[in-house]
Order: sequence, then C-alpha cells, then structure tokens
Amino acid sequence: MAIFRKEDGYEAMSGILEKIERGELFGIISSIVLVENLILFYRENRFKEGMRALNLIQNISNLIIVDFSSDLVELSAELKVKYKLGLGDAIVLSAPVNFNADVFLTLDPDFNEVKEINVLTPKEFLEEFKGGGR
Repeated sequence: MAIFRKEDGYEAMSGILEKIERGELFGIISSIVLVENLILFYRENRFKEGMRALNLIQNISNLIIVDFSSDLVELSAELKVKYKLGLGDAIVLSAPVNFNADVFLTLDPDFNEVKEINVLTPKEFLEEFKGGGR
C-alpha cells in the first residue's frame, strides 16, 4: 500500500483515510486489496509490519471491507473483459461499483477508461473534496 511504503501519493491517501476515520467520508475496500498489500510485505520478509498494516486498515472506522462473494462474480467478469483488466483488478473494482460508490481511488492508470464509476487519484479526490465537489 502506498501509505506504508511511502510511495508517491501516500500523503493524499493518508489524508483520505483520516477523513474516513473521522466520519467525514465512508470508504469501501475489497479484501483483495488487503491480500495484495500483505503480499508486498511478505515478499520483503516484513511479516510483522505487514500484519500491523493489515490490522490498522481492518480497524478504521467507517471503512467497509468487502469480501469477494458470488454477488461479485458476474460483475468482476464483465469488468475484466470490458476493460481488459487483470483478474485481481476486476475484483477490486467490482466492490465499489456494486455498492454504487461515488468514486474509485487509485494510482493505477489501468483504470482510466472505466465508465461505471468516477476514477480519481487520491490527490485529485482531495482537491475536489476541498472544493466541495463531494
């Protein structure tokens, strides 16, 4: 996760998670994102840090963690084929689309062509949020 690895854009995502924690926003995240991020820590043999990061995310108030279920199978398949996404990306995208979220936040340009949901970077979202766009 950009925050824990201090990658480009992590400051904006950190600010968004703080707003979710305070109840200014509500968040939806696929459990697949948690798996993908834990894998990054495990690859670097940073098991304890990975579990700490996972626990922090799991305990954020106002953040819904969506497990992959049969409800998302068809939508994930449709999104994968329509946008030529990887399977993991299609599953991650299916959660906010299925829940009619207002926006999908990502640093991944693979989602730029998606039409089912407004796709923004965390920085773009914060700029719109400050301007009253959300």
